[in-house]
Amino acid sequence: MGVDQGLGMNLKFDDTINVFAGNHGMALDYHFLRGNLSSSAPLSYFVGVGGYVEWDDDFGMRVPVGLDWSFASNWNLYGHVNPELQFHRKAKFKLGAGFGVSYRF
Repeated sequence: MGVDQGLGMNLKFDDTINVFAGNHGMALDYHFLRGNLSSSAPLSYFVGVGGYVEWDDDFGMRVPVGLDWSFASNWNLYGHVNPELQFHRKAKFKLGAGFGVSYRF
């Protein structure tokens, strides 16, 4: 569960593909760079590339940069900021963000 394209649900596959569907739209990201910030703490970073579509017909590309924190067994908190290039209507740069909590099955 999280907030990205509005309030919605997040699915992550193999820690590389991230899909989010919310009440304002949906996003699909590929995390191509991952690493640990510290060997003693369960905190990692990621950088990705992806796209989004909003239900009001806006769409574009984005580059999410964020942090993952595994705070308990199978539980994770995440947050990211993403510079975005919107294509619909008129091309413009935007800044988006997202955060949430997930449980690994």
